[in-house]
Amino acid sequence: MRLLNDIAVERCLCIVLGTTVAAVYLVSLDVPVLRQIIGFLFLTIVPGILIIRILRVHNISEIESLVYTVGLSLAFVMFGGALVNFTLPMLGISQPLTLTPLVTTFGAGILILSGIAYKRDKGFIDSGIRASFTIPK
Repeated sequence: MRLLNDIAVERCLCIVLGTTVAAVYLVSLDVPVLRQIIGFLFLTIVPGILIIRILRVHNISEIESLVYTVGLSLAFVMFGGALVNFTLPMLGISQPLTLTPLVTTFGAGILILSGIAYKRDKGFIDSGIRASFTIPK
């Protein structure tokens, strides 16, 4: 299984940006259950993959990749939410934690992370070496 942090950065960014457009579209459709499921999956995976690419973490096991991805994504969402909550009222937005400001801000954040990930990791060449997860004795 090929992980998103071990494929070419251009292909990874195509997948990420396609997923971003699809998530924004599905969230804007306002289908109650679908919006929550897609939003949750999107926010728990995509930012973490981009941050892993920015940090140039490669050739790790699937379990490590999943744990790093979810952890970094949740940190991104928590700090992003706090930033939105404190800065948008200063810009005149009275309810910063509603759907439109959050989708706009996190969409912009994903685009910024994508640009940084491309710039930092465009020289990655997959060596085909894969670390295996072993339990120490």
